[in-house]
Amino acid sequence: MRRANFVILGLIFVATATFGQASSTDSQTLQALLKEVRELRQDLRTSLVNTQRAQLLFYRMQAEQAAVGMAQQRVDGAQNALDKAQKNRKDLEVQYNYYADLDTEEKTPDPTERKRLEDGLPRMKANFEAAEAAEQMAQGNVMQAKDQLQIEQGRLEGLQEELDRIDKSLEELAKQPGN
Repeated sequence: MRRANFVILGLIFVATATFGQASSTDSQTLQALLKEVRELRQDLRTSLVNTQRAQLLFYRMQAEQAAVGMAQQRVDGAQNALDKAQKNRKDLEVQYNYYADLDTEEKTPDPTERKRLEDGLPRMKANFEAAEAAEQMAQGNVMQAKDQLQIEQGRLEGLQEELDRIDKSLEELAKQPGN
C-alpha cells in the first residue's frame, strides 16, 4: 500500500510539473497572441487614420482645384480687360496725336476749324490720360490675379505632396512582414 501511495504521489508530482509546464507554455502563447492582436489593432488604427486623412486631403484637393480654376478665370478676365485697356489707350493716343498734329496754321488754315481742334484737344488728352490710368489699374489687377493664382497653385501642390506622403506611408505599411 505504501508503494501504491508512493506511485500515486509520483504521478501527482509528474502531472503537476507537466501541468505547470503546459501552463507556462500556454501563458507564453497567450502573451504572444495578445501582442500580435495589439500590433494588428495598432496597424488597423494607423491604416484607418491614414485612409481618413487621404480622403480629407482628396476633398480638400478637389476644393483647391476649383479655387485654382477660379483664380485662372480671374487671371484670364483681368488679362482680357488689360488687353482692351491697352487697345483703347493706343487708339486714343493715335487720335490725340493726329488732331494735335492738325492743330497748326499750315495744316488747318481755317480759324474756326482750328479753334474747334484746340477746344477738343484738352478733352482728348484727358480721355487719353484716363485710358492710361485704366491700363495701369488693369495691369495691377492682372498682377494681383496672377499672385492669387500662384498662391492657390502652391496650396494645391502642398496638398498633393501630403497625399503622396500618405500614399507612401500606406505602401510601406503594406510591405511590412505579416501584412
